[in-house]
Amino acid sequence: MGERGAMLVEFVEWLMVGMSWLAAVSLPIYALHQQVRALERRVRHTQELLRQVAERLGLPEDPLAAEIRELVARGKTVEAIQRVCKVRGLTLKEAKEFVDSI
Repeated sequence: MGERGAMLVEFVEWLMVGMSWLAAVSLPIYALHQQVRALERRVRHTQELLRQVAERLGLPEDPLAAEIRELVARGKTVEAIQRVCKVRGLTLKEAKEFVDSI
């Protein structure tokens, strides 16, 4: 086997090592991603149950929700998301989901 053949074999060996490493890292990350998605679904379900319980008990609406609803009605969705981030300490994604749920 010539020099090119040896280089090709070495390249294939490195490629196989890289693919093995990628698989070893990707699978746990994928599993964690699936767990996070399942937890997010559980949180959304719990939030909906709490909303229903509060409604049945006649508890007053969250003042922030009323404020956010008003901002969105005036076309100030970005402001509403920023307000939720500030008041609740949520990430932008979480705040957007909160605003969208109202």
